[in-house]
Amino acid sequence: MFVLVIGPSGCGKNTIIEAILTKFNGKIAVLPSFTTRNIRPGEVEGKFYCFISFDEFLKRIDNKEFIEYEKVHANGNYYGVSKVKYDEYSKIYPMLIKDVDVHGVANIKKQGYDTLTIYIDVPYDELKQRLKTRGESDEEIELRLKRKEHEDSFKPSCDYIVENIDLNKAIGEVENIIKAEMAKRKIGF
Repeated sequence: MFVLVIGPSGCGKNTIIEAILTKFNGKIAVLPSFTTRNIRPGEVEGKFYCFISFDEFLKRIDNKEFIEYEKVHANGNYYGVSKVKYDEYSKIYPMLIKDVDVHGVANIKKQGYDTLTIYIDVPYDELKQRLKTRGESDEEIELRLKRKEHEDSFKPSCDYIVENIDLNKAIGEVENIIKAEMAKRKIGF
């Protein structure tokens, strides 16, 4: 099962994913994305993201190395899901989890992967405050808030929507969703 966590930048996707990894204690793995964006303070290379140059990313596109990829934000950064990483991780773990752009979800689903989509929602004003706290520039905050409107239009196509105002409540909801879907698919640990 491929759990795809979707939502606007700053909604808490990676924080929720971190908690899920802890709760399932090595039974689920995060599949890192490849990206051309700069590494942020506190991020670890290869955990959620593999940071590569634009030239390297474009070379991987030409070599058809991605399940899906997108040029996501108006600042021009690319994000992609590696076929090789997916194959490598799925041999070890019965379940993979990752945050994915809304367009990436459609591309992954088209290819027949067993997906579970969870949209993490957050009110506009709360999101704006989180982005400021995270240290984003005013220009970047504006871009990400405009993008939220677009991303919100994909909520109806997701399997589940979880509102992240109370982080612990949101984590609990995502955990329960995953457990229920595991039971439906008869995935045991």
